[in-house]
Amino acid sequence: MAAIKKDTRFLLTSFRDGDAQKTNDYEYFEWEIKNNGWYVFNIDNYKVKIYTASLALIFISKELQARNMDNKQGTTVNGMDYLNTYLEAYKEGEQYFENEIKVSQNTLYGENAEPYVQGLHSNFFHIQHRSPSEGWVFVKRSYPFILTHKTVGEFGYYSGIVSKVEEQVKKHPQLFATFYKCEQNTPPQQAETKSDKLKADLGKYGFFELELVKPLSEPNKQNLIELISSNNLPYSIAMFDFLGFLKHIETEHFKTKTKLNKEVAKWFNSDKDGRAVKGNISSLSDYSAENKTKYTAHTHKETAIKDYRKLK
Repeated sequence: MAAIKKDTRFLLTSFRDGDAQKTNDYEYFEWEIKNNGWYVFNIDNYKVKIYTASLALIFISKELQARNMDNKQGTTVNGMDYLNTYLEAYKEGEQYFENEIKVSQNTLYGENAEPYVQGLHSNFFHIQHRSPSEGWVFVKRSYPFILTHKTVGEFGYYSGIVSKVEEQVKKHPQLFATFYKCEQNTPPQQAETKSDKLKADLGKYGFFELELVKPLSEPNKQNLIELISSNNLPYSIAMFDFLGFLKHIETEHFKTKTKLNKEVAKWFNSDKDGRAVKGNISSLSDYSAENKTKYTAHTHKETAIKDYRKLK
């Protein structure tokens, strides 16, 4: 897939809060996709398939409520600006299928037919092509929760592949009769992502049993982890403090603050001696003499609280 320049990340707050999913447009797209398998957008006289109501809604929305992840400011985003990125990547995905995946009729009905179908099935459902999802089919199960041209391009690229695969499956129903049945004995190939690793680390120290975390729904617990892992260390420290996690691990798990600082630093690949963690924790106190220009967790207090309340 062609490289896409680094671009601003926008957290789609209206989707996170559930407001977007309550609109008539969302319900319409959801019904269409449920009944047809996809929704077709005609972009510059080229038809592309959209596999989730959320992504379809993004592309027709001129004023998406969002938060700029770089400056932490609330803003609006024109989702239509991302349509061309999706289109170009979608075409690349289709071309990749034609050049690298599609085989001749002789191969399809020859002695290598079964390995070909099995390999296609594994790529479609199991092999991880894009973190943190499994298989090309992730485009039917998720959407860009944090919006960037890079992410939209990935969705477009793999949607193009998925479209071509399903066209082939439909064209040869007997050959692909068991394509959608997952009967593999081997577990799916997985790679631990940043958020997966953080989730595992926090779980060891009772994070999900905290009074403010335990009542959250499973999707919102995951959203909380995504917020922490996708933001910087000062924000994460502020969120930990609000949730009572810093007090919890200090009381229940670490005999000294030095050990606490070093362990938390590991979770975020921060400095080994934990100085940045220590500085940011100290900055949260009104009476601290810490350098609050360098260590800025105190400036993220209100944002962390607001973000948490939107998850309830």
